[in-house]
Amino acid sequence: MRGNSISQKASRAIFDDALDAYHNPSHPCHVFRDLQPVYHPGDDPTWILPVPFLGATATRGLVFLGLNPSYDNSPKDTDPRIGSSFEEWDRWARDYFDTEPQPWARLYRLYQAIGVSAFGPDFRLGRDAMVLECVRYRSVGGAGTRGAQAGPVWAKELPVTRQLLTEVAPSVVVTVGKDALWAMAQMFRDLEPAVPATFNLKDFYLHPLTATLSGQHTIVLPTVHLTGVWGNPDARVAAVADAIRAANAQPHPWPPDGQARPRRRATASQSADHGLGCGRRQEEPAPPAVAGRSADRPDAGRLPLAPARTVPADDAPWIEVFEFAETYDGYRHHGTEGAFAIYRSLHDRWLRSRSPPDDLASVRCALFMAQRSAHWTDFDPVEDGPWIRALVSKTRDLSRGEVESGDD
Repeated sequence: MRGNSISQKASRAIFDDALDAYHNPSHPCHVFRDLQPVYHPGDDPTWILPVPFLGATATRGLVFLGLNPSYDNSPKDTDPRIGSSFEEWDRWARDYFDTEPQPWARLYRLYQAIGVSAFGPDFRLGRDAMVLECVRYRSVGGAGTRGAQAGPVWAKELPVTRQLLTEVAPSVVVTVGKDALWAMAQMFRDLEPAVPATFNLKDFYLHPLTATLSGQHTIVLPTVHLTGVWGNPDARVAAVADAIRAANAQPHPWPPDGQARPRRRATASQSADHGLGCGRRQEEPAPPAVAGRSADRPDAGRLPLAPARTVPADDAPWIEVFEFAETYDGYRHHGTEGAFAIYRSLHDRWLRSRSPPDDLASVRCALFMAQRSAHWTDFDPVEDGPWIRALVSKTRDLSRGEVESGDD
């Protein structure tokens, strides 16, 4: 039986654990206390609480699953802070989409547009579909979900995510980004054969997979980051909506038992690319095996890895450019404030001289920050394209055309 909602008991457990994470330095998610950079660490009543889920019900059986909620330095006054009561926080999460879509974040407006296209004009995010995250704590650019402290975070958070998905028991889960698909394979054993430890997300794009939640079959539809794909956004919305309609029209289980991995497209650019470049580094510790992946497998619990990458051509598609940009984690190498400072400095220089500097680390950091900016805002290839293309060209000149995963 489909649950379609999150219980008060589960919500309360998340709230209590968030308070423990804030106050207890030994909690795996205590790291997120210092990852809201506009505030100073310490007993600060303005620290924003985690996002448990968004929406009251999923009556259409649809869930959008992302990595973790973003912190964009411009929090809304209504976002619950430390010191809020459980009742205030829980009501905020369940009623989040009760306002009109205009104030929503761009990503949620896209979710709403997908739902309208798939189900009709009466669709409403928060009633007909819910939003869940693999990790509920806010950060900038996924900070805290990778690096030395990521393993305990994933081990703590994924069992909770699995519980929430099991309670809702959706008929369709749209996984947004590579991390979300990887997390689904960690949580649900029947996805493990179809999703290898390292993979190219483009090979899985809207390829239906089957997971079993609460004894019922759920279709998993992987997609790339919806706010990071350019060209024709209406076409992207329509493609995801078409895949949702097709999934709902098929008898379950679908695909059949023994689902196969999607066939890779045989192109030169993909033959050496087993990852999408989501910022994972080979030297970073991977999370332990969690929630359904056998611990004795050599690849158990391993995050997708970023391989050596060829710098894109001057006329490469934007999705290829931004995938490449994410292979250098500017936040990790320069700190949040440092990365912003480098970006502003290089952009000011570009406006004056149309010439990036001869410093590979700074140029790649600026390219990473340009990707982050485009990810969360409306990217304009006419206005922003020349600046980003110049950063790519300079990266190619300084690196002789190729960067290694450790060359950052």
